[in-house]
Amino acid sequence: MGEAATEEVEGEGGRRPRLRATSLLLVLGLAFSIACWTKLGDGPFVIDRHAFWGQPWRFFAAPLVHRDLLQFLFGMGGFWVLGGALERRIGSGPMLAFVALAALATGFAEQALDFGRTGFTSIDFGMWALLVVGGWRSPALRGATGAVLNAGMGALLLACMALPPLLKGMQIDFALPFSNYGHLAGLAVGTLAALCLDARGRFHQAIVPLSALLLALLGCGATRWRTSWNRGGASVEYVRAGYDALEAGDEPGAEGFLKTALAFDERYGKAWWNLCFVLDRLGRKDEAADACWRAYESMGLDASQLAYLAELQRERYARYIDQQDSQQAFTYATRLAKLDPDDLTAWEAVRGLADELGLDDWYDRADDECKRIDPAQH
Repeated sequence: MGEAATEEVEGEGGRRPRLRATSLLLVLGLAFSIACWTKLGDGPFVIDRHAFWGQPWRFFAAPLVHRDLLQFLFGMGGFWVLGGALERRIGSGPMLAFVALAALATGFAEQALDFGRTGFTSIDFGMWALLVVGGWRSPALRGATGAVLNAGMGALLLACMALPPLLKGMQIDFALPFSNYGHLAGLAVGTLAALCLDARGRFHQAIVPLSALLLALLGCGATRWRTSWNRGGASVEYVRAGYDALEAGDEPGAEGFLKTALAFDERYGKAWWNLCFVLDRLGRKDEAADACWRAYESMGLDASQLAYLAELQRERYARYIDQQDSQQAFTYATRLAKLDPDDLTAWEAVRGLADELGLDDWYDRADDECKRIDPAQH
């Protein structure tokens, strides 16, 4: 299909250059992914506090790891196409330098704003932005991506952006193997690099201070220097520590870790869920029921989790009925009605308590729901 003519870095004897850098990174990606799928797990490859304090190589290893087959196919396939196109046009050295820059930038962004997820796809979007924007500025990169590839990458980006809110709306709790924050960081660093290209497809010296500024900004967010920003990676760190403490039987320590995680990200459903178990073990039933409810509001729960949540709310409701505390009983009755909108008993409890407390709006709503469920009440 008539693409514009492109210039490529020539190999020895004018032959098409070998994709040494692209091939090397793909082999490493395959090896690290296999290691992740075995007993070794992804522990040595994740971006966590060790990456910032003593093991910086994790920033370069993490993007090479793919946690499932679908992510592996998309990430590796995209890297072969886009990495190969980039290496042919700017050479192996500059291509590796850009991949290293993209790995750091996307890793920092994912750690600061998300939960440390990473992969080749974030770097793929960075290379795509570099090739597309760079093609407008430099004849050396012009036509490197055709209409089909651009349409495919655009559709993939839109699908990735739409999937998280769709799953949340359906109350499906599923840890996606990618990070849209990483994708956006990849696009940003690719665009930045493209703006630093000259007509021959070589990077201008300005890329050094600009890249340093970008990494400094994202690095501040990805560490605990700006705790109000770092709601992603830091919360994961503390949830991991809380889980380890819980497994070791240190409930007070686990509570401290989990509450610190929630101070970073109060919407982190898994932290609320683990805190519920900790508080339950400590005998603080009311707090456990509230933490479990916050987990429900923050993430989707499966059938067994919903049953456990309903049991906790029902126990609290019965206790406050026995204590004749109508206000607290009303809180738990409304939660039970929300959990199961067709629970006639719950709605009748809400109606009775609303009448006692003088809550006319709630009384009318509960009365309507009772009549909907049991038409004989009309």
